[in-house]
Amino acid sequence: MKNLVRTTSAIPVPGLTRLCSQWKIGLVLLFFAVFSSGCPYDFPAVIVDAGEDRPDALSEAGTIDCDGGCEVKCSNESVVDCNVSGSTLTPDSAFLDPDPPEGFIQCAGFINNDDDNVTADWEGNCLGVERVLRIRYWDTSGETWTLLGDATLSPASTSVYDHQIFDAVDHGGTEGVLSNAGVEILKDAPGEISPSYIGCDNSGLAYDYAASDLILANRDNTKTLWVCSADHSISDKPCPPKNELVLVEAEKGTCIADPGDFNHLAIAIYFQKEN
Repeated sequence: MKNLVRTTSAIPVPGLTRLCSQWKIGLVLLFFAVFSSGCPYDFPAVIVDAGEDRPDALSEAGTIDCDGGCEVKCSNESVVDCNVSGSTLTPDSAFLDPDPPEGFIQCAGFINNDDDNVTADWEGNCLGVERVLRIRYWDTSGETWTLLGDATLSPASTSVYDHQIFDAVDHGGTEGVLSNAGVEILKDAPGEISPSYIGCDNSGLAYDYAASDLILANRDNTKTLWVCSADHSISDKPCPPKNELVLVEAEKGTCIADPGDFNHLAIAIYFQKEN
């Protein structure tokens, strides 16, 4: 380790040598205390400027000790992107939760921004095998992230790629997740040209909101989270890049003219680790 303080004089300065030694010892003890205490980041409470409102942990991917092993990995062994290879279209939208729920490993996730974030098969690493899933979503609009919802899904996802409906065990968050049939996942096999799709199709209203990936309601069924990465070239199945992940003030299964949409969001999906 390079000396952080040194003198150019050959004549010792009284007290300086002792002061520098004490300072260096204190610095070493500080580093030891921080990095031996687990994750040094209070996520999602702390976000610093790392490019595009990314959590501080993501700016040093692979060095965060939040899972007892000095780094957090996705189910695909990546330390930066849990999604299907090639499905994350914008690097700044990749999202790895540095503090995943105990007993689960993240298999997909992204941060919504104005760019085209992900393709329709971004969550493919979570499906295709029967397993218990968990979902979290956050409000990313401020320097402090707010956990909106966290839920374990039941029954276990099936091994086929189809439209699956889940009940949820609500683990908290300011909005939570509707317990009874609160989550629907629409998943097509990788490489499918036309993704599954559910839209907001009330009489007199256009397809204002759509989901080709996932829909969930908050615990009070007053808001719906739409996750859409449909083919943007399909005119009657719009999914504007800025609204690939959007929370609207409408109960699940309905659509209103002015839903007060909110799209400063992040989402992560996990599956339960094998014992």
